Amino acid sequence: MVNPILTGVILIMTEPYQLVGATISDPLDDYKKAVVSIIEEYFSTGDVEVAASDLRELGSSEYHLYFIKRLVSMAMDRHDKEKEMASVLLSALYADVISPSQIRDGFVILLESADDLAVDILDAVDILALFIARAVVDDILPPAFLTRAKKTLPESSKGFQVLQTAEKSYLSAPHHAELVERKWGGSTHITVEEVKKKIADLLSEYVESGDAFEACRCIRELGVSFFHHEVVKRALVLAMEIRTAEPLIWKLLKEASEEGLISSSQMAKGLCSIGREP
Repeated sequence: MVNPILTGVILIMTEPYQLVGATISDPLDDYKKAVVSIIEEYFSTGDVEVAASDLRELGSSEYHLYFIKRLVSMAMDRHDKEKEMASVLLSALYADVISPSQIRDGFVILLESADDLAVDILDAVDILALFIARAVVDDILPPAFLTRAKKTLPESSKGFQVLQTAEKSYLSAPHHAELVERKWGGSTHITVEEVKKKIADLLSEYVESGDAFEACRCIRELGVSFFHHEVVKRALVLAMEIRTAEPLIWKLLKEASEEGLISSSQMAKGLCSIGREP
């Protein structure tokens, strides 16, 4: 008969040795591996909704800054198509899936790693500068980001050069928003510029016709629910420019909200961005 006390002693003695060979999973490493798959899939399909859903399901929102870094660094080493796709996805994820502070922190660690990126990627300084300029134009980074980030980087670093390039070559140029948005344009299934034009056209038609049902149908047909904040933003700008259109704009936004066409988060995102409208 086995002595239960002896059995207990044997278990206690062997337990530490069992743990020695065990593989301990690092949550951050697991997250980084998972996001590579999400990004590769997105570059292959161009499906923003699926990428957003996959990232949301992955959880670990405290690591989202590393998603920003990986998305941009992978796009930097690819064609203009992927660069444009990365910018579109960042705009879509902003505030809905990834918080503004995580977006900011993601670009900070990109700037900090600019010297390493420059080793492997031709024109890394210019490409990253354009990503930052695009983020400012798309309202996912505040213009003050550049000034604040400069204070944290050595003047001799590539990151500092990136900020200088973004400021002088892109954000200070005449009609800089149009210049920046067109730089990689025409490469995705539908570019940000094209979406904005379609939104402007449908809102103009709505103000003339007053047909909210038709306007909602056109918004739905665009198939860019991740970009509905732009509908809200442009509608409010139109209401301020054409005072007689104000009641119609409120009617459209009310109906779009009540039927669930434009989500509350997209409404809030559009309202927040209106304060930064040039």
